[in-house]
Amino acid sequence: MQIEKPGDAVASREFHGGSAQADWCLESDTMYNVIARRNALMGLWAGRKMGLEGPAMSHYAGIVHFSDYQVAGDADVVRRVCSDLAAHGLDIREADVRQKLSEFHREALRQSIATD
Repeated sequence: MQIEKPGDAVASREFHGGSAQADWCLESDTMYNVIARRNALMGLWAGRKMGLEGPAMSHYAGIVHFSDYQVAGDADVVRRVCSDLAAHGLDIREADVRQKLSEFHREALRQSIATD
């Protein structure tokens, strides 16, 4: 899964199948918010897998979010989460992490639509 940052409307519409949700998101300048929410959801999921709680879990979700600024696309988030899960002795495949990221993107988009 490759989710483009705002500025590449064509790629984003292709990712979302040209859906009205993608159009709404781009036209409302909320793509960054959707991606930030997606990354936070990913961080919370991975944090729970690693046994983090409270402030440590919140801190980790922030780390995952900010890891997204290293390179364009999602590879940096996936690499960070896979590395951290492996460091905690968890055998979770990269494909599974990418699948969760996709699920969290859809959830973040739904949440953003519901609150706008």
